[in-house]
Amino acid sequence: MEKNKNSQLHFDSLPRKNAAGGGSAMDIPLPPRPWYVKYRKYIIGGAVLAALMIYAMVLQLGPRTLKVTIGDEQMAVATEGEFLEYIDVNGVVSPATSMRVNAQEGGTVERICCRNGDVVRRGDTILVLSNPKVLEEIAAERQTYELQQMQHRQQLIEMQQKSITLRSQALQANFELKKMAQDYELAEEEARMGVKSQAQLKVARDEYDYNRQRTLLNIESLHQDSVLNIIGRQLIEQQMAMEAQRLANSISRRDALVVLAPTDGQISNINATIGAQIAAGEQVGEIGVLTDYKLTARLNEYYIDRVHTGLSATAVLKGQRYVFEVSRTTPQVQDHSFAIELKQKNITQQTQRTLPQPLPVREGSIYSQPGNTTDNSSEESAESLSTPLPHREGQGEGLQGGGLEGQGEGLQGFSLLLPGQTLRLQIELGKPERRLIIPRGSFYAQTGGQWVMLVDETGHSAHRTPIKLGRQNTEHYEVLSGLHAGDRILISGYEAFGDAEVVEW
Repeated sequence: MEKNKNSQLHFDSLPRKNAAGGGSAMDIPLPPRPWYVKYRKYIIGGAVLAALMIYAMVLQLGPRTLKVTIGDEQMAVATEGEFLEYIDVNGVVSPATSMRVNAQEGGTVERICCRNGDVVRRGDTILVLSNPKVLEEIAAERQTYELQQMQHRQQLIEMQQKSITLRSQALQANFELKKMAQDYELAEEEARMGVKSQAQLKVARDEYDYNRQRTLLNIESLHQDSVLNIIGRQLIEQQMAMEAQRLANSISRRDALVVLAPTDGQISNINATIGAQIAAGEQVGEIGVLTDYKLTARLNEYYIDRVHTGLSATAVLKGQRYVFEVSRTTPQVQDHSFAIELKQKNITQQTQRTLPQPLPVREGSIYSQPGNTTDNSSEESAESLSTPLPHREGQGEGLQGGGLEGQGEGLQGFSLLLPGQTLRLQIELGKPERRLIIPRGSFYAQTGGQWVMLVDETGHSAHRTPIKLGRQNTEHYEVLSGLHAGDRILISGYEAFGDAEVVEW
């Protein structure tokens, strides 16, 4: 093939005839062309391909740059400032002290006088029960009491008559003893005058001694009978008092059919309905004392060794600042969390609930304070059975009426904590310290706090910089290394950056 090419070149170099004149003159020979001229297209294509490959390698090995749009609100500055580590958590308000309301006597719910959430005073009616069996037992007890009273009165009358008889007999015995003494003195006088002999005087002396001893024994017997009579009367009177107390206790069972509030506070957990059967001792509600509150919250198990009693916590509600302290921690972990309780540290006038003034009560009624009732006579206790069950005016309408009208006035006019309310708490884990801090941002979700995009001096680009973060709160991260005070970083989300190590805007 090389031989053919050389022959062709030799042929091309031979002189040719002039086409126009047809003469035999030879053409001018041309020099051969270089090889790169012939393959110049392939050479250019290869060079372009190599340049593209080199460019791709440079991009691959060098920092990846991305064009983005960044606003000032997406930047933050690392600063030296006060860092306070605290936990932001939700706490539920509940009364610090609660009292159960139990039915002392069983029966059927006849009237509901309170609703859940009503503010009640001590002695307010909550439920009214009916129990015909209790009323029958009270009537039978009263009948038995009246019969016993009649018997005791009859016994007292007999004892009184016996006492009179004994006093009369004692008077007669003393008179006879005195008369016998006078007769013996007369016999001695007659013996001195010679009217009676010494033998007659001795007989008179023996009769006097005998009658005297017998009369003294009668007087002693009468005295003992009188003492026994007095003791018998006292026993009967005590028995009458016990029977009167038994009747009063029976009547108190009727008063126990009215369930009363044992203390001031807000009632809850009333689950009774009209016509429902309530057993004796069954819980019918719960009253929370509204003078002090506690909060319950659950924290992540990460803080179980850092949260202890005495730590302070703050909450702000409608401009009112409340200060609490951790009063109890529960070491049991459930669902990766544990429970704590906080009590209120400063109770100001605004945080105390003003309860309505108690309504006047009828003296001797079931609303009187324990120990203030008087038992003047058993007849008054018996007559009270015919008195209707007392209740305060405005109560007893149940769920169909107004319930406790006028109550709950303490809820108006104050910024108050309410049971069941949720507060945002900040539990302080230590004291403020001077640290390098940066604001919290959504960048943490992509970086895990391992790196950030540090803005350069021009303010138009940022590059990836490794950092190390320490503690955190709801507003700031503590920076341990990688940044200096005054450094600007991007705190917005880095989802759109992908794998770019440099971003420009």
